[in-house]
Amino acid sequence: NGSGGLYVWGVVTGDVTLTGLDASTNAGWGVFVEGAFGASSIVNSTMSDNEDVGLALYDARSAVVITGTTVTSNGTNDSGVDLRSVDGDVTVTDSAFIGNSDIGLYVGAATGDVTITGTTATDNGSNGLYIRDVTGSVTVTDSELSRNLTGGLYIQSNVGGDVTIERVSALDNVFDGLTVHDVQGAVSISDSSVAGSGGQIRAWISARASSSSR
Repeated sequence: NGSGGLYVWGVVTGDVTLTGLDASTNAGWGVFVEGAFGASSIVNSTMSDNEDVGLALYDARSAVVITGTTVTSNGTNDSGVDLRSVDGDVTVTDSAFIGNSDIGLYVGAATGDVTITGTTATDNGSNGLYIRDVTGSVTVTDSELSRNLTGGLYIQSNVGGDVTIERVSALDNVFDGLTVHDVQGAVSISDSSVAGSGGQIRAWISARASSSSR
């Protein structure tokens, strides 16, 4: 298309469910959803080689679920996935965010919990995963966050609950493999490999409650 692929905007009172969608090679965004009142679900879909962001969901009034979705090689200075102002939980499962020009997956200002599992975020132009301003907890498990041009996982700014990182591989990122900063709850990192450039372990953790790693 000469502009964006799919644009859902306005007063959408029900759920938004996109299944088996291929929104690729557009001159603008791949998928843009704004202001949905019901749950937003992206299932088994692909957003690749768009000139703008691959998938953007703004001002979601309920939960966001991304499952089995591949978002690759998007943008000139844009993220693969950009989630902003979510009034509910964010759940990402079995998805891939690879080779995007900026962040692989960005989550900003969510009022619920953020859960990411079985996900690959590699070879992006900035952080693999960047999560900030979350009222609830953040959990990242069984994921690979490697070879990104800044960090593998960056969590910061007013996370209200605990942060749990399990079975995560964050290898050969240019800067920190994991950064966890300004968390109200406890931070737990277990069964994970965290190495930055040159093979050094690079993890910076700042939390207001107890933290542990093993």
